[in-house]
Amino acid sequence: MSCWSCAGPTPTDLTCATCGALAERLPPNAFDLFALPEGVTVDRAALDKAYFAAARVLHADRFSTKTLREQTLALAHTATLNDAYATLKDDVRRAQYLLTLRGQPPLGSNDTAPAHLLAESFEFHETLAGAGAGQLAHLADGLAARKAACLQGLAADLAAARLAQARERVMELKFLQTCAAELAQRRSGDAHAHH
Repeated sequence: MSCWSCAGPTPTDLTCATCGALAERLPPNAFDLFALPEGVTVDRAALDKAYFAAARVLHADRFSTKTLREQTLALAHTATLNDAYATLKDDVRRAQYLLTLRGQPPLGSNDTAPAHLLAESFEFHETLAGAGAGQLAHLADGLAARKAACLQGLAADLAAARLAQARERVMELKFLQTCAAELAQRRSGDAHAHH
């Protein structure tokens, strides 16, 4: 396939190396789009750098005098770019995306969380309700360590194609992310209460 604008060789980047026109298609894989290795964790600085560089190339102001086709491509590519960035920068969305790359349906309402997570959720909320500042810090450390272990386990499950276990790990990751968000909200509420 060649560049739609100059018929030069297919651009592998956002723009054609020959004429500078936007590529007609972007890589379908979000990791490839940002030239990052596919994985459970992502180099956040490299992701941000690649995203902002691409966003500059696609900025609407650069296309105000271009053809309608290029304006349309810039808009479509910006939407793709934003969605890919949102997916890769979030641990749970990235983990779910890795499952879909392996032919797994995304997690949905039919996926029931393992029983141990339901019990843990109850315990977590009970602890959170009665926790003082020291306990909140301890809870935060515990969640961070657990998330790191969960991501490691997920990487191993995906590498070994243990997709059922990987799905359960993604549910656990989602649970941990929810707990961390509730904990952060509680801590910020406590901080405001003391001012």
